[in-house]
Amino acid sequence: MEDSGRKGGYLRSKKHLNHINIRFTSNQEVDGTMGYEEVLMEELQPHPNLMALEVSGYKGVRMPGCVTFLPNLVRIELSECEELQNLSCLGNLRHLKVLELENLLNLEYIENSTASVACCTPPVSASVGFSSAEGFSFFPALERLRLCPGLTSFPLCPMVEDLNLMGFNEGLRIIMRVMDAQRNNNGEATSTPSFPYYHPSLQFDLGNLSRCIPKLRVIRTDNAAWLNSLTTGAFTGLTYMDIYCDKEIESLEEVEEVIHGCSSSLQSLCIENCPKLKNIFGGLEHLTALKKLYISSSPNLKISDGSDIGMPWFLTIFAPSN
Repeated sequence: MEDSGRKGGYLRSKKHLNHINIRFTSNQEVDGTMGYEEVLMEELQPHPNLMALEVSGYKGVRMPGCVTFLPNLVRIELSECEELQNLSCLGNLRHLKVLELENLLNLEYIENSTASVACCTPPVSASVGFSSAEGFSFFPALERLRLCPGLTSFPLCPMVEDLNLMGFNEGLRIIMRVMDAQRNNNGEATSTPSFPYYHPSLQFDLGNLSRCIPKLRVIRTDNAAWLNSLTTGAFTGLTYMDIYCDKEIESLEEVEEVIHGCSSSLQSLCIENCPKLKNIFGGLEHLTALKKLYISSSPNLKISDGSDIGMPWFLTIFAPSN
């Protein structure tokens, strides 16, 4: 994108414009590039009717504040914005359904800029703000999420169905906050949930946990073992799982609890480019709804353990040796 002498606010009157795709294509480091691109983004000022925003190659350290005033946004895709450090403008987007963050290597935090101090829990290692609406909502309408490598914590988004965990931070923790915890006479929480969403600084209503746990339908990941950090309740509606380029997994026994969690719902399982994978047993035999099993580029895989496990759909496996 080159300087064309345009003046700010020229998109403000475009009320019928619902999708903007901005690509910064310069590969040269020029003094002032970062500042120029930040000013340019600020001056776009799209009409509040905008529904989708895609930005790639942006060199600014922050997104423009005008994003906060785009209440109808349902889709945001940010990629290759390597200098971007915070997304404090996103917390107010209550209609956002798709958030894809790809290769934002320096992104440090996402927060709700309007959340009060009382509603913001201390971060695990990234600063994450929480909306006070319903006690725990943050991106309350979000259905599809892709996270980038820099984030080490992210708030629970109970409506997420499609979760992409390719190239994410393996130290990532999902943080949940639920107001109105059950308390004893001293004002202390009577108990805390035993599942891995728990963080000591957070409070929980044990009677409402079922509506707080995401009902995932699709998962893509290059670190299957990380899925063990989620409660098995998140997988009860899972229909599609893709384990791609996981360099460490050797056996599906490593995610046996995850497999059990989706035993009656998983219909498609794809495993690709997993060089250490040796066997696919350990809960897999319980996948009663499975229709498709695709395995490729896993040269050390043994298809059978020598026993009759009664799974005719094993005939659909494609496991080339090279």
